[in-house]
Amino acid sequence: MKEKKIEIPLELDAAVIQYAASKKFQKRNWYWSLPARAAVLVFAGAVLAYIQFGRDNGMEQIVHTAEIARFESQEWSDFEEKIEFVDDEILAEAKYLAQL
Repeated sequence: MKEKKIEIPLELDAAVIQYAASKKFQKRNWYWSLPARAAVLVFAGAVLAYIQFGRDNGMEQIVHTAEIARFESQEWSDFEEKIEFVDDEILAEAKYLAQL
């Protein structure tokens, strides 16, 4: 095939250039589109919801553990004996350091 040059009338070429200038075509990236913005909002909302409701589950586990520990340590007399022993040891150590 032979290359043929097509002659475009000057008036048509000027009309196309004027139309393009009036529209001021700009390059738009995909991440500025409406579906991309909506997807970002949905994702951000899901992350915030997970953080908000995730903290509630963690607090329930902490309270549950604290309740178990409270029921396991009902022997206050044993606890008081241990504290008195620690107090006596601290007093003995203080007296020893004072004598040095």
